[in-house]
Amino acid sequence: MHEDVIAAAHALDAAGLVTAFGHVSSRDGQTDFRITPPKPLGSLEPNEPLLEVSLDADDLPEGVPGEAWVHWAIYNSRPEVEGICRAQPQPRPP
Repeated sequence: MHEDVIAAAHALDAAGLVTAFGHVSSRDGQTDFRITPPKPLGSLEPNEPLLEVSLDADDLPEGVPGEAWVHWAIYNSRPEVEGICRAQPQPRPP
């Protein structure tokens, strides 16, 4: 799981779909998920620790990006979802 999350983060960066924003997460069992830390996805190292979030929690753990609430809501409402990528590409010039 860890390697796949880091690989997805790097793929989003390489495709130009993220700058300093965007996150990747993966479900970890029925009660948790792991999410990338709040830093540019292209800068993540292979051994970068992912942050653990409980699906039963009422608050996000310290240091977890605020966007984790979106991941939390999707995992809680869609038990079949195993992973989420959130991109935020730069707008194209007119």
